Amino acid sequence: MSKKNIYVSNTPLQDAKQRWYTTLKEHGFAHSAKSREAAVDDSLGLLTAEPVYARDSSPSYNAAAMDGIAVRFLPILPLPVKHIR
Repeated sequence: MSKKNIYVSNTPLQDAKQRWYTTLKEHGFAHSAKSREAAVDDSLGLLTAEPVYARDSSPSYNAAAMDGIAVRFLPILPLPVKHIR
Protein backbone atom coordinates (compact mmCIF):
# COMPACT_ATOMS: atom_id res chain seq x y z
CA MET A 1 0.00 0.00 0.00
CA SER A 2 1.48 3.36 -1.00
CA LYS A 3 1.52 6.24 1.44
CA LYS A 4 0.03 9.59 0.45
CA ASN A 5 1.92 12.80 1.07
CA ILE A 6 -0.46 14.45 3.54
CA TYR A 7 1.78 17.36 4.41
CA VAL A 8 1.30 20.84 3.02
CA SER A 9 4.37 22.46 1.55
CA ASN A 10 5.04 26.01 2.63
CA THR A 11 5.08 28.90 0.21
CA PRO A 12 7.52 31.70 1.08
CA LEU A 13 5.66 34.62 2.66
CA GLN A 14 6.61 37.13 -0.06
CA ASP A 15 5.37 34.75 -2.79
CA ALA A 16 2.12 34.06 -0.94
CA LYS A 17 1.45 37.79 -0.47
CA GLN A 18 2.13 38.49 -4.15
CA ARG A 19 -0.23 35.71 -5.24
CA TRP A 20 -2.92 36.95 -2.83
CA TYR A 21 -2.75 40.58 -4.01
CA THR A 22 -2.65 39.54 -7.67
CA THR A 23 -5.79 37.44 -7.18
CA LEU A 24 -7.55 40.31 -5.40
CA LYS A 25 -6.74 42.67 -8.29
CA GLU A 26 -7.85 40.13 -10.92
CA HIS A 27 -11.26 39.84 -9.24
CA GLY A 28 -11.80 43.54 -8.57
CA PHE A 29 -11.27 43.49 -4.82
CA ALA A 30 -8.16 45.66 -4.67
CA HIS A 31 -9.23 49.27 -4.47
CA SER A 32 -8.58 52.27 -2.32
CA ALA A 33 -12.13 52.98 -1.19
CA LYS A 34 -12.69 55.18 1.84
CA SER A 35 -13.92 53.47 4.97
CA ARG A 36 -16.64 54.42 7.42
CA GLU A 37 -18.37 52.94 10.43
CA ALA A 38 -21.63 51.08 9.84
CA ALA A 39 -24.12 49.49 12.20
CA VAL A 40 -24.30 45.70 12.02
CA ASP A 41 -27.89 45.90 10.74
CA ASP A 42 -26.71 48.10 7.83
CA SER A 43 -23.58 46.13 6.99
CA LEU A 44 -24.99 43.42 4.70
CA GLY A 45 -22.92 43.40 1.50
CA LEU A 46 -20.19 45.68 2.88
CA LEU A 47 -16.52 44.72 3.26
CA THR A 48 -14.55 45.31 6.42
CA ALA A 49 -11.66 47.78 6.13
CA GLU A 50 -9.71 46.11 8.94
CA PRO A 51 -9.93 42.94 11.04
CA VAL A 52 -13.00 42.57 13.24
CA TYR A 53 -12.63 40.84 16.60
CA ALA A 54 -15.35 39.56 18.92
CA ARG A 55 -15.34 40.93 22.45
CA ASP A 56 -16.08 37.43 23.76
CA SER A 57 -15.01 34.28 21.95
CA SER A 58 -17.42 31.42 21.39
CA PRO A 59 -16.41 28.84 22.41
CA SER A 60 -14.30 30.38 25.15
CA TYR A 61 -11.40 27.95 24.52
CA ASN A 62 -9.13 27.24 21.55
CA ALA A 63 -11.08 24.74 19.47
CA ALA A 64 -9.46 24.85 16.01
CA ALA A 65 -8.12 21.42 15.05
CA MET A 66 -5.21 22.94 13.11
CA ASP A 67 -2.92 25.94 13.42
CA GLY A 68 -5.14 28.15 11.28
CA ILE A 69 -8.43 28.41 9.49
CA ALA A 70 -8.70 28.85 5.71
CA VAL A 71 -11.53 30.44 3.77
CA ARG A 72 -12.18 29.52 0.15
CA PHE A 73 -12.43 32.88 -1.62
CA LEU A 74 -13.88 32.12 -5.08
CA PRO A 75 -17.34 30.84 -4.04
CA ILE A 76 -18.20 34.22 -2.46
CA LEU A 77 -17.52 36.24 -5.62
CA PRO A 78 -21.14 36.25 -6.86
CA LEU A 79 -22.27 38.03 -3.68
CA PRO A 80 -23.30 41.64 -4.27
CA VAL A 81 -20.84 44.04 -2.68
CA LYS A 82 -21.36 47.77 -2.21
CA HIS A 83 -18.16 49.80 -2.56
CA ILE A 84 -18.18 52.99 -0.49
CA ARG A 85 -16.25 55.77 -2.14
